[in-house]
Amino acid sequence: MDLRYFIKLGVIIAAILVYIYFRKQKFKEENVTRSIINQYKQKSIQQKLYQPTEEEKLQQFEYLEQLIYTLIDQDEANKLLNVIKTRSTEFDSKYNWNISNELVCQEVLNYQFKNNIYLYGYFDVSSESSELDLYIRKNLKTNFDLDMSFQDTIDLSEHKFIHEAFPKYENALNKLGIKLRNIDINSDSYQVVLITAEDYNKIDKLIKSMDMKLQIISP
Repeated sequence: MDLRYFIKLGVIIAAILVYIYFRKQKFKEENVTRSIINQYKQKSIQQKLYQPTEEEKLQQFEYLEQLIYTLIDQDEANKLLNVIKTRSTEFDSKYNWNISNELVCQEVLNYQFKNNIYLYGYFDVSSESSELDLYIRKNLKTNFDLDMSFQDTIDLSEHKFIHEAFPKYENALNKLGIKLRNIDINSDSYQVVLITAEDYNKIDKLIKSMDMKLQIISP
């Protein structure tokens, strides 16, 4: 046969072998990458599935009960706690559990709104200060029997958003022996509460025991 034929055949065979080699290498790299991704996925799933012991949960619920009983009327507190205890927990086991999920759940928010209960005010971080003003006045009327207006002391057109107006309201309420605070649950929302100066240390301790903290929102 012609020598050129063998040369061409050799080139073709070499090309095939090179292709097979690089294909195997790519396959190995893809397997390594897939393995790393699966490890992170598995780690993420394990983190989400973490659940505290029943004893730890019971302790956290005791703190939550004390918090609610301190902030609002006992009858209303009993009803709200019943909402928490009977709400659907179908999806809870799929994520990290924290007592803040019980406090700030949709069932509690809905019940407060429908029944004019003012345990806390729930606001998005972009909410306007007029929403905070309305909540504070309703909370004062319901929980403290105080009918107040802040129109003469706080200009909402100048302090349009909650983070701007919060220190102004905190200062005004402080003169009445009432602390205005946000319960920081490491989220992009505000959970605003009104606390008597007398109860403040107790509430602060309970909040810390539930791995949350009280804070003054500032600009």
